[in-house]
Amino acid sequence: MRGASPEIPAQPQHYTLTMKKLIQLIAPAGVALAALALTSCGCCTGEAKAPSLRSLPKFKELPTIDYGDPPSTAESK
Repeated sequence: MRGASPEIPAQPQHYTLTMKKLIQLIAPAGVALAALALTSCGCCTGEAKAPSLRSLPKFKELPTIDYGDPPSTAESK
C-alpha cells in the first residue's frame, strides 16, 4: 500500500456530517449577533439616540380598610 499512512485513519463520515450541521447552526447565530452589534448603538445607521423616559408620576397612598372576618350566616339571622 503505497501512499496510505497507517497512523492517520480517514475521518469517519458521521464526523463531517456533524461538523456541517454544527456550522449550519452557528453561522446564522453569528450573523445575527454581528447585525445586532452593528445596528444597536446607532453609530452605523446615523440615527439619533432615543430620548430618555420621563419619570413616573407620584401617587398618593390610599388608606387601607381592614374588614376583618365576615360574620357567619348563623349569627346574622
